[in-house]
Amino acid sequence: MTCFRRDKPCATCPFLMKTKLALWHKSQFEMLKASNANPFGNTFGCHMDVEKEPTDRGPCVGWLLDQKRRYVPSLLLRIELASKPEAAEHFERIGEAGPDLYPTIDAMFEANEKADRKLRREAAKEGATIIGVDKRRAMSVPRARTTARSRKVSTK
Repeated sequence: MTCFRRDKPCATCPFLMKTKLALWHKSQFEMLKASNANPFGNTFGCHMDVEKEPTDRGPCVGWLLDQKRRYVPSLLLRIELASKPEAAEHFERIGEAGPDLYPTIDAMFEANEKADRKLRREAAKEGATIIGVDKRRAMSVPRARTTARSRKVSTK
């Protein structure tokens, strides 16, 4: 990530409790949980930048705020902050995590998983079944922005 222009999480950041639940594919949260459990983990880019050139992509500010709140457990982020002055300046500029973030990644995962199950139950009651989601596309953008081809629904 080389672009450090955002100082606040975007409106659909999954780290924000006010973001609509079940916008994100379950596999995205599973990847985040697995990476969080690994101290080397990953750094996470903002989903709004996924279709931009790599030099125009920035980090997920919600993820950065979560890292800051937890004293930067990601070793890869620590390396980036130590080796890139612009990254360190951005990290200082974003401030502190507020109460609008989920308290933990597990809490974020559980809230979204519960909402996803509810959506599936409601779809079943209406005679529809969610067959699947194109995981590559769903992992990179919220479900609300996926194309009709990426989400398949059948009716009984």
